[in-house]
Amino acid sequence: MQHPTARVYTFILEFDGGTFIRQCSAQGLPDAVGVYLNSLSSGEAIQDVHAGQVLAAEWAGDVPVRIEGMRGVWCLSGICGERSALLHIVGCD
Repeated sequence: MQHPTARVYTFILEFDGGTFIRQCSAQGLPDAVGVYLNSLSSGEAIQDVHAGQVLAAEWAGDVPVRIEGMRGVWCLSGICGERSALLHIVGCD
């Protein structure tokens, strides 16, 4: 059951030529990022489990950067081997 103050967050990952989209409900951005990172490291978010684990570990201590001029939009970037990754996070009202 979703808590009344929970917010839906959409995660859009651009990685290795693909776009991977997931949503989760959480009390705030840090909780939502934690849920997403768990899905990355378990292979739920992308099929390349190793890459998901590498990216989850890289982003585990990072704070998403708020996109200037936007409300409820953040991003993270990272590298897995020679492949770059860009994660957009959108808080949905």
